[in-house]
Order: sequence, then C-alpha cells, then structure tokens
Amino acid sequence: MKKIELVGFLFLGLINIVFAQPTLVKTSNVPGGIVIKSVPCDCKAYFSHHRVMILNKHQQCFAIIGIPLTTTPGEHDLTIKEHGVNTILPINIIPKKYPTKYLTIKRKKTGIPKKEIIARLKREAKEVRNTFKCWSNTNNINLHFKLPVRGRFSSPFGAQRIINKTRKTRHRGIDIAAITGTPIKAPANGKVINEGDYLLLGKAIFIDHGQNLITVYCHLSKILVKTNQRVKRGQIIGHVGNTGRSTGPHLHWGVSLNGTRVNPLLFVN
Repeated sequence: MKKIELVGFLFLGLINIVFAQPTLVKTSNVPGGIVIKSVPCDCKAYFSHHRVMILNKHQQCFAIIGIPLTTTPGEHDLTIKEHGVNTILPINIIPKKYPTKYLTIKRKKTGIPKKEIIARLKREAKEVRNTFKCWSNTNNINLHFKLPVRGRFSSPFGAQRIINKTRKTRHRGIDIAAITGTPIKAPANGKVINEGDYLLLGKAIFIDHGQNLITVYCHLSKILVKTNQRVKRGQIIGHVGNTGRSTGPHLHWGVSLNGTRVNPLLFVN
C-alpha cells in the first residue's frame, strides 16, 4: 500500500473510532456512576426496571445508564426491547469505596406536633419521588453541565453520612458551600417541573433536562423560577441559603438519571 493511501486509511479509521465513541458524558462503571452502551436506534432500554435515556449521535444510538448507589459489584442486565423482542446486554459494575462524613445538626424548633411533622415528611417524600419519575421525549439534550454555583465542595457524592451519631443514607448529591445570597445558575437548558419549601430539602427546585435527566437544588434562600417555566443554561434560578435540614449556607446539587442519583461531577467538564 502506498504511503499516502496508508495515511488516508489510518485517518479514516481514526475518524470512525472518534464517532463510534462520542464524548457524551464522563463514564464510571461503579455504584453512583454512569455507563454508556451502543444500542439500536428504534429500541427502548431498561435498567433495574427504569427506562433509560437513549441519544442519537452521528447516526448511532447510545443508552446513557445511571447506576444506583445500592448496586452490588458484578454483572447486571440492560434490557433492550426492540420490535417485541427482548435482548440482554451485560454491564459490569466494579466496587467503589466512598468516604464517611460525620455531621452534627441542631434540630430546629418548628412548633409543629410530631405527628404532623411525620405526616408532612411522608407527603413530601412521595412528592419528590413522583417528581423524579418525570419523562419527556427529546434527543436535544446537553450532557455537558456548568457548575450551578462556585464555592468549596463541602460534602462529596456518595459519602456515608453519620448525622448526630446515627447512620443515614449515602449522600446523593454534592454540597457546594457559598455565602447566603450567592446566585445559582441552571447548568443546562431545561424546564422547571417542581419547586417549593420542604422540611428537609428547604427551598428546592427541580429541573427536567429530558428523558428522565433531572437536577435538584436544595436549601435555597430564594427561588426565582416557577413550575413549568423553561430555563436557559446560565440563567439565575435562585440564591444559596441555609433552609431545611442544613449545617450552614450551601447548595446541595443532585442529578437523577433513570430514577437514580448519580455523581453530578460526571456531567461537568
């Protein structure tokens, strides 16, 4: 083969490799991470009984799969449904050790009877669960997020939290410490699907970015958007605060993908 032909052949091969593996989002096949799988374009994909995002890039389709923090290491199934036929694609999950975070939180006196508090917690938990089930069909999804606020990372994703000497669930977002009133910006285009004042989350905003990719912003001092409002990347949506169950002014930022919280920093360049 002539030298010029060989160079051209290698160049075309490199292009094929690049387009076959587009940089959609950072991947990490661990609990709390994200896995990308090539799939047929006219299929639906499911992981742990949750529908999975499928994006069409360069005439190829890819399933973007969020891995729950509770997933045990080993091989798991991605179910592909195409023309009434189910196909199983294996996904291998490797172990990851997350840090332990010890917190002491002074209980705020609300003056509300305990029974009413428990009822409110249950009602709000159900509302949040339903919010994270939102699905909107779109392929125009930008997975490259900007940090919603600049500050010190005060609590990492996945940390085992010991609050007031009691073991709690793992931290399902990241905490960014900043002074009260610091503007919070939308990391990507989306639609506000819920906002309100919650007992634990404080003042919170939920944004749908498409195909069950949802971001949440908690403990705000002020909310500047309304439910059903569309927001643009970089738009100010609220201000940092210390509302709800919080140890000080900060933003709790969470990302939910196919019904499970994943590490938000995987979406940040």
